Amino acid sequence: MHHKDLRWRHSHALISTMLTLLPTLLAIAVAPADSALWQMSEQAFVNPAVKQWMHSSSHSSIGVRYHNTHFNNPIDLQQGSGDDFWTFEADTYLKYKSSTLWGEASYRNGHQRDQLWNETSDTELVYPYFTADSVGGDMNMELYRFSGGYADHTDRWAWGAQIGYTAGLYYRNVDPRPRNVTGRLDISAGGAVHIGSQYFAGLSINYRKYKQSNDIDFKSQMGVDKVYHTTGMGTHYVRFAGSGTDTYYTGNRWGMTANLYPSSQSGFVATANISRFTFSKILSDMNKLPLADVWHNALTTQMGYKHRSTVNDWAVFATFDIYRRHGIENQFGDASSSIYPKIGAITMYADNAYNIRLSGLWQWLNPSGILVWIKPEIHHSHRRTIYLEPQREMLIDNAGTTLSAFGSIPMSRHWRISIQGTFAFIKPTSSSLRLDEAENNTPQGLIRVEQYKYHYLSHSHSETEIKASASRTIKGKMYLSILAMWRHANYINTTHANSLDVGVAFNF
Repeated sequence: MHHKDLRWRHSHALISTMLTLLPTLLAIAVAPADSALWQMSEQAFVNPAVKQWMHSSSHSSIGVRYHNTHFNNPIDLQQGSGDDFWTFEADTYLKYKSSTLWGEASYRNGHQRDQLWNETSDTELVYPYFTADSVGGDMNMELYRFSGGYADHTDRWAWGAQIGYTAGLYYRNVDPRPRNVTGRLDISAGGAVHIGSQYFAGLSINYRKYKQSNDIDFKSQMGVDKVYHTTGMGTHYVRFAGSGTDTYYTGNRWGMTANLYPSSQSGFVATANISRFTFSKILSDMNKLPLADVWHNALTTQMGYKHRSTVNDWAVFATFDIYRRHGIENQFGDASSSIYPKIGAITMYADNAYNIRLSGLWQWLNPSGILVWIKPEIHHSHRRTIYLEPQREMLIDNAGTTLSAFGSIPMSRHWRISIQGTFAFIKPTSSSLRLDEAENNTPQGLIRVEQYKYHYLSHSHSETEIKASASRTIKGKMYLSILAMWRHANYINTTHANSLDVGVAFNF
């Protein structure tokens, strides 16, 4: 599964649904004529050979942004009550003759607030195997990202490659004191061949190397809180409770993409992305004991038609995502010389889900520079999570709709005002929760995490978002933009969340 940088601290099910609805904040400032059209077929650009047709012209931006999200009640205790950060962002997309180059760099510094029963980072990648305690608290975070790519083509062939690295540091200065270091290397390369009058049929492969190290320290002389290793659905590895404060995750993901794309940016588009991610959680301070292994298979298909002209653009697309994730707990014999011999393994955890989206777009650009678009969408999702023993299961089926509208108007020779509004509504159509009691002494806090999460996932919620920017031309294609975004989400029992982004960007 691919994800976007705009992050909302929801549960995994809400993240996978909501992040597909919203473009990045800087996009509203840049707003080229094809700004919404390319987003309709975003899956095609996983192949770097196809990314050279993402935009028809060059553009670059440098900006700084402040973000703050606050839940009056957290809807997922392990994700906390929100976050705040400052971020510096720079990106470029350059056309030179037949070549296209792109790149981005960013630095983020801030906090994740009130995380409970989770001291692990990159939770969307390594769940459900967290290192946890009952105290938790705020986490300081620093995040660095660099990426770049190149693509070119002839009348017959197209090719491209991309590489990126994301590094994170997360820590707390009061007990318990975790220090998490994350690293994610992404490499992809692809090619395409010209078929028919305008279409390119392409293939690409991608690889990710992932690692995260965790170290929890306690400085207090008054005793320490017990550390647990969660295994999903409110369970934990009983044998190693209270030990293993030094852990790490290591994993690899391989993927392949096949797609059909029109180089004119008008015509049929079809893409299929398949990937397999595997990782292990290892207790470093117990002679690198391999506690658990995970495999995660994912498939995304997207197909539709888009039409581009000088005045009116339109598109209709269908997207289907499906994944299967299984967690395997390793079994060990009695320790000999501090080494635990592995004697078996059993699959205890399963998380299976799919999501279907149908979306459309109509966009209009008149000669005076007014740009308007409207994007409706309907979607349905299904997710079933199971733990084998004790028997636990959660089922959530959702149906929802989203409507986005955008307008950009030149106010004078130098000024342009842009505004975008989005409303989304999600309603569960089926839901159930089973939490059989464990024979061992499971902390009630871990059970409460699952009950709390289900309480919100099994009820309807809505989200409203407004983005606005004011841009002033400096010289030629160079302009300065002031940006703002406000988002409000409503949940059951007066629970709500507010998010604010403000920033300034220089575009050229």
